[in-house]
Amino acid sequence: MEPGQTLLHYRLAEKLGEGGMGVVFRAQDTTLDRDVAIKVLPPMFTSDAERLSRFEREAKVLASLNHPNVAAIYGLHQSGAVRFLAMELVPGEDLAQRLSRGRLDVQEALAVGLGIASALEYAHDHGIVHRDLKPANVKVSPEGAVKVLDFGLAKALDPASGASQQIDPSLSPTITIAGTQVGLILGTAAYMSPEQASGKPVDRRADIWAFGVVLFEMLGGRQLFAGETVSHVLASVLKDAPDWGALPRDLAPRLRDLLERCLRKDRQKRLQSIGDARVILEEILADPRAGASAATAAGEGALAGEAVRAGEAARGRGARQALPWLVAGALAAALAAVSLWPGRVRPAEAPGRVARFQIALPTGFRAATEDFPCLAITTDGRRLAIVGTDSQGTRRLVVRDLDRIEPLVLQDTENAQSPFFSPDGEWLGFFAGGALKKIALAGGRSIQLATVTGNNRGATWGADGAIYLADGTQGGILKLAADGKTAALTQPDQQHNERTHRWPHVLPGGKAVLFTADTFETTEFYDDATIAAVDVATGARHPLVEQSSLASYLPGGHLVFARGGSLFAVPIDPGALRSTGTPTLVLQGVSTDVASGAVHFAVSESGALFYLPGDLSGGGRRDLMWLSPEGKPESAGIVTGHHEMVSLSPNGSQAALLSSGGEAGELFIWIADLRRGTMSRLTFEGYAE
Repeated sequence: MEPGQTLLHYRLAEKLGEGGMGVVFRAQDTTLDRDVAIKVLPPMFTSDAERLSRFEREAKVLASLNHPNVAAIYGLHQSGAVRFLAMELVPGEDLAQRLSRGRLDVQEALAVGLGIASALEYAHDHGIVHRDLKPANVKVSPEGAVKVLDFGLAKALDPASGASQQIDPSLSPTITIAGTQVGLILGTAAYMSPEQASGKPVDRRADIWAFGVVLFEMLGGRQLFAGETVSHVLASVLKDAPDWGALPRDLAPRLRDLLERCLRKDRQKRLQSIGDARVILEEILADPRAGASAATAAGEGALAGEAVRAGEAARGRGARQALPWLVAGALAAALAAVSLWPGRVRPAEAPGRVARFQIALPTGFRAATEDFPCLAITTDGRRLAIVGTDSQGTRRLVVRDLDRIEPLVLQDTENAQSPFFSPDGEWLGFFAGGALKKIALAGGRSIQLATVTGNNRGATWGADGAIYLADGTQGGILKLAADGKTAALTQPDQQHNERTHRWPHVLPGGKAVLFTADTFETTEFYDDATIAAVDVATGARHPLVEQSSLASYLPGGHLVFARGGSLFAVPIDPGALRSTGTPTLVLQGVSTDVASGAVHFAVSESGALFYLPGDLSGGGRRDLMWLSPEGKPESAGIVTGHHEMVSLSPNGSQAALLSSGGEAGELFIWIADLRRGTMSRLTFEGYAE
């Protein structure tokens, strides 16, 4: 058939496509004066009387479908020896054409996926299985309307007369061989379900599989299953696991979970109703934040939730100002645990929930808790980096995306220290082997940025590409510009006997950098240090918090900092670079190295907090307990670390404790405020520099 020919009252205008189902033309219905699509069926089908009779019966069922996401069949006709279908002509390009230009935006993919799921649900409810769902069978109009084509034609054209018969996949109308081009796949074996590819009878769960493959391709931008020949493609469908790394890293966990359920090779374990997929897509589209607000805990991890409001907890301890709402979790790693608080910062008036969950590091790894912070988190709070020590004692960087099941051990990161993310979360900076380096999360080897002393004290990455670092245990903060030029940003104040500026943290916008300043008098205990901010443009220095170390900023106006193995928050004015309130206790029992001031926590601009539980020396934790007259122990709400010899004040509001720290044999007195739940150091004599 060629354009210009007439079939009954249909005048063929142009050829639109060709595949295993036949040749499609745009045509004019001269009777009703409308454009239609004409599909001329292949002779191999129309010459088989049994198959043709079956097709006629199925076509009548297909013609009964009436749904906005289903392209309608107008009629089944015969003109001479030619059998053809008259169908609704859907304007726009098909999804295969759209995907040839790359992956879809997540919202666009969700909208198209919703249209496909709605069409499948309607057909399934009417007893019809598509069996040939693929991008070429999905049209998207210029207005964004989604239409699914060729519903049920694969079944209608199949020679099998009963569901119990085995089907040879090589006879499927989705696969054709063009002349002598052996192995050319014109159809789409890649979208077959495993049961369909192995020649087993199929049902609606085959459509659910194909839906998952199509949705994956829209989000990932490439075909999920591929191969040089039909056999290779079918083998991939049967054996290969999806490459989940091809999906966007910030994909909503609910959407990732939906894909995983659709793409289970065992159809008994697969999603059983496409209507459930439709509901999930509608909910994510209605509120994208709901789909992305909680991370998926899996593998060796365990998920447990509890309702906690940080503001109320703080006020219960006598705090003057409520903190933002936070969401919390826990990451376990061999001998240590890491806790994670992913979520958005919310107003103190709004209700909050805390979700706690545990995730194991790779087998044989433990969190490295030496003199350097071992944790980093992206600005959006969805990707974590941990310095892990493997079974051979080598430090390597481990990255965990919260919507991924398995953590990733980054190669070429041996002996890494002090990790920090780029603003877009696609690069990870670190120190190793006397160099400042970066490595792309997408893959590849690390890149050296600068030579350093090998005894760093942290770094941070600004939005303009500049990296601020503390190179050495003495000295100020350096600025490494994007062009590779290095300049001093701060210098220790000799008049005040300052020895070090360390643990830089760039504020949003890059106009100022937080840092910890300490003196020669207190070389090994950073609860005597000062947190300050430096204006990048002018170099002006602004003290913010005394007796604290290692600060980070939470958008909304809070500074999170460490003191005595606990984390506190204080409201600040980021424009004026000054504190505006009283510190509030956020969390106790955070692993802290007293010799360097390294505190193993990280916060993101989204309000996520990631920390390693422990004490002031990185060892075991101890709880201060009340003992009732009946001998029943009750927690006093204070985790103390290496403290002993408790002495209670007459009114019971305070307790004095003796502790060791710094060098062996040195003892200090601490005061525990039992009403506020805080610890403060009282004595310093005898402490060696």
